[in-house]
Amino acid sequence: MATAVTKPLNIHELYGHLEDPANHPVPRARRRRWAFGLRVEERFAALVAAGGLIWAATLVGQSLSFHFLLWAPAPLKIAALGALLWLHAKWRRSVAA
Repeated sequence: MATAVTKPLNIHELYGHLEDPANHPVPRARRRRWAFGLRVEERFAALVAAGGLIWAATLVGQSLSFHFLLWAPAPLKIAALGALLWLHAKWRRSVAA
């Protein structure tokens, strides 16, 4: 003999776990305040990247060899740091509401 399956009467009975206060989602925390605005971070990062590239070009011009950059990678690291900062600023702009 088959047992009868009771049909839920409304959506609250179907999703009864939503009414349990322990299962409610945690309220979203307050947005983090950044020390700098988006434009300030973008411009600063672009200046850092440009400064690193200019420094690297100056070193290459002085030694007339790209091999010198292998021994002095500091300007390339600074340019890469500026690029990462710039990408971070662009990411912040994309998620800003």
